[in-house]
Amino acid sequence: MNVLVVDDERATRELVSRKLDQLGHALQVAANAAAAEAILARGEIELLITDIRMPGKDGIELLRFTKRQNSETEVIVMTGYPEIGTAVSAVDEHAFAYLRKPFCVEELAKVVERAAEHIAMRKQAERHARQLEASERRYRSLVEGIGGALVLTDRDLVICSASERCNEIFGRPVSELIGMPIGDLRPREGAAKLRREMEALLAGRVGFVRLDGRVVRPGGSVLDTAEVAMPASEPPSSDTPTGVCWVIVDASGTARLKREAEIARDHLEAVRRSASGGKRIVGESSAIRQVLDAIRKVAPTDAAVLVCGESGTGKELVAESIHLNSKRAAQPFVVISCATLQETLLESELFGYRKGAFTGAVADKRGLVEIADGGTLFADEVSEMSPSVQSKLLRVLEAGQFRRLGSTEDETSDIRVIAATNRDLLHEVRAGRFREDLFYRLDVVRIELPPLRERMEDVPSIAEHLLRHSEVTVRQRKHLGPGALDALMAYDWPGNIRELSNVLERAVILSGDSQEILVEHLAIRPSAPRPAVRTLEQLEDDEIAKALAITGGNKTEAARMLGITRQTLASRAKRRAQSDRRT
Repeated sequence: MNVLVVDDERATRELVSRKLDQLGHALQVAANAAAAEAILARGEIELLITDIRMPGKDGIELLRFTKRQNSETEVIVMTGYPEIGTAVSAVDEHAFAYLRKPFCVEELAKVVERAAEHIAMRKQAERHARQLEASERRYRSLVEGIGGALVLTDRDLVICSASERCNEIFGRPVSELIGMPIGDLRPREGAAKLRREMEALLAGRVGFVRLDGRVVRPGGSVLDTAEVAMPASEPPSSDTPTGVCWVIVDASGTARLKREAEIARDHLEAVRRSASGGKRIVGESSAIRQVLDAIRKVAPTDAAVLVCGESGTGKELVAESIHLNSKRAAQPFVVISCATLQETLLESELFGYRKGAFTGAVADKRGLVEIADGGTLFADEVSEMSPSVQSKLLRVLEAGQFRRLGSTEDETSDIRVIAATNRDLLHEVRAGRFREDLFYRLDVVRIELPPLRERMEDVPSIAEHLLRHSEVTVRQRKHLGPGALDALMAYDWPGNIRELSNVLERAVILSGDSQEILVEHLAIRPSAPRPAVRTLEQLEDDEIAKALAITGGNKTEAARMLGITRQTLASRAKRRAQSDRRT
């Protein structure tokens, strides 16, 4: 705690300073109010201990100045001239304590420790309030699109926040709901079950629950509801829930409302993968912090994103994280792998078709572009798209329009596109396999995912996270035994996080009833040093540079040496210059 001691008597300053130093507090001293005010103006002091009678401004005036500067700075006043009027003034100005001189240092220590506890409790309350406000903003944005009522509880399952929609669902003002145990909102026969479900969430035994419930309203009336609940945590990356996020949708009456409830359930089931810690980006390395910072910056926008990285590095997880932290979070997140479908199948999956468009098209079908309307389309392995499909995706990006196969009518869809590739897409453009205009439409924001071998310091936390959230270990927690982590750290992980996940899942199964995973359960061997491999493009650039060096920069002679035309040499030199500028 940062403490300032003010007294015109040197002996008192030294006595108080020695004791506070023993207690471990950061200390500053001043001999008068003027010097103290200069220190207080910097805004660092949490506790002021001041004498009252001093030359110039007295301690009461300094107390008033302190509270004007920062009302949360606590003040202990000391005086060798105790008077009722002085004590009353100190209390009126919100002094924390009043000490009469002479006092023993143990008495001072007790008062200072009480002040420290008070300050710590206030900071904890402020931190909790900020966390609650952040949770409200994050979870509220997730349910706005489905018309649900949002309730946030603390770990005791007491309501600490509720959205305005709760007025309609519960028939009570929000102010009345705050501080109420959630069991009080259920009919008596359903309260115990609700509490058991919520306690299971807080204990980590389940990550998500769906409920067909009933809420009791004032006067005894009951409303049928469809509900979802998941652990709430702040910050989102925390593995320790701070309470429960409970979303309630009116499921009484019409089919439309019941459909809303189903949409709410489907949406929250996707949300919990990000918000409750199941599937999330794990790591503290500088490389992954840069990725998380990029996600944080780009998510609130509608910009197209190109996620690049080797297979298994988590490109889809990055795309989903962007979606779930965007204003489109309540809308669909649709995934298509461009590498797994032939051209005609990919086109029909993306854009849909009309009845009779081809043999077997017995009914109209909506494509994923249409299904993703309002949400996000994630196109994995986008480099595998054929030129025809590329041109149609470009039209969606430029005009928000597309046509179903077999149709002459334009359809519209408002989607955000996130694409991913494990190839050098710019090289594909130069090779004529990928449209340049589509590349620049997709490459608005690029996020490069590092391979696992380049962030090995994250392996322990990733392994721990995968073991904690593995479906195989739901009933029995497993941990890495002696030497197992060393074996993981010694491996090269060519398959990246996907391979690590598979290795750990296999190890969990092979370890049987044991809670400990041993080296022999991992079934991996330390990797040989990975040889550096240069791309053909890099080799070409090197040979061109050598030829130009030999010929003194004569491009005609260099081209003749390489067996290519001068125009080809100039084109490749220009390509290299552009590449250098991009990097």
